[in-house]
Amino acid sequence: MPRVLLPEENPEESRKIVASKAMAAPYSSKEMAGFRRWAGAQRDLTKQYRAMLMLVLCAGAGLRPVDVAELSAEHIEPLDGGG
Repeated sequence: MPRVLLPEENPEESRKIVASKAMAAPYSSKEMAGFRRWAGAQRDLTKQYRAMLMLVLCAGAGLRPVDVAELSAEHIEPLDGGG
């Protein structure tokens, strides 16, 4: 990521990295419905809430589960007052 954010430090290498990475296709409607069923099937409301939070952060924000482990509350800024 630093190579992409600071290309002036290594311009040729950063272009190669960006160009060689393939974008992952977004989840299909069927896959998202399955994820929502999984989240809703958790044993209690707290687990359901946490599962939906994981779903929103991963699928909605484009994060991988490994990325979520590094997040804290100050990293997240809602787009509106209800977020």
